[in-house]
Amino acid sequence: MSDEPREPVNRAPYRQEPYVRATLNDGRTVDGKATAWTTTTVLVKWFDRTTPSAVVAGVPVHMHSAWLPAENIQRINRSESSWLDPDDLGGQE
Repeated sequence: MSDEPREPVNRAPYRQEPYVRATLNDGRTVDGKATAWTTTTVLVKWFDRTTPSAVVAGVPVHMHSAWLPAENIQRINRSESSWLDPDDLGGQE
């Protein structure tokens, strides 16, 4: 599911997005952050070192994002996540 929803979208304050564990449409499970959500879908961003989503100026970009069904998302603590967002601490990690 990648099309933006047609219902009101909620967002957390910058650097306060909740960590989530998401099951992707292909069955893989990833840890990331919920950057936006509706009552039925969640926009998840995650880092995947093995699969670049794009190449920009010759540099692979490993951040991915997708709108996923809410039932595929589980909120987790930062300490449980396999990926930690460096923006959480202002890039001081």
